[in-house]
Amino acid sequence: MAVEIVDRGARNRVVIAPDVMANGNATITLDGDDNEVVIEAACILNGARIELGSRNRFLAGYQSRVNALEVYAREAGNVAIGAGNYFTWHTRLFLHEPGTIAIGSRCLIASGTLFTVSDMHPIFDRASGARINLPRDVMVEDEVWISQEAVLLKGAQVGRGSVIALRAVVTGPIPEHCIAAGIPARVVRENIVWNL
Repeated sequence: MAVEIVDRGARNRVVIAPDVMANGNATITLDGDDNEVVIEAACILNGARIELGSRNRFLAGYQSRVNALEVYAREAGNVAIGAGNYFTWHTRLFLHEPGTIAIGSRCLIASGTLFTVSDMHPIFDRASGARINLPRDVMVEDEVWISQEAVLLKGAQVGRGSVIALRAVVTGPIPEHCIAAGIPARVVRENIVWNL
C-alpha cells in the first residue's frame, strides 16, 4: 500500500497528512500546472485514482473513507469532500469542464455512483450556434445518502439529510430530509431521517 504522486507539471502543491501517506493506497497524477491537492488526517484512501489537468483543487476532509474513488478534472475544477464521509466502492467524479463538485460532511456514497458537471461534449443550437448544454456545479449537503448506481448530473443539488434512491438520476434541486427516486429523480417521501 502506498500513495503514489506523479507530477508532470509545475507549481503543483500536494499536502497529504503523514498517516495517510503511510497507510493509503492511491495514485495522484498531475498532468498540468497549478493544481492543489489536500488530504487531511485520518482519511483512508483505498484504491483511489485522482487525475488532474491544470488549475484544479482537490480536498478530502478529515476521517473520510475514500474507497476506489476515481476523479478526473481537466481544467479549473474544484472537488471538495467534507469530513467523515464514507465511499463504499467506486465512485466517479468527472469534471471534463470547469466546475465544482462539493460533498458535505458525514455522507454515505454507495458503489457505482457518478457525479459529473457536464455532458462531456458541447451541443450547439444549429441556427444560432449558441451552446445549449453549459456545465453546472454539483452540490451535496451534509448527511446525505447517495444509493448504489445513482447519477448526479450537472446542476444536481441535494439538500441536507436526504436519500437518493438506487439508480436514481438527479438533474436539479432535491430538498432537505426527503427520499428522491426515479429518472429523473423526484421526491417520493418527505420529512425523513436516516442512520448510518
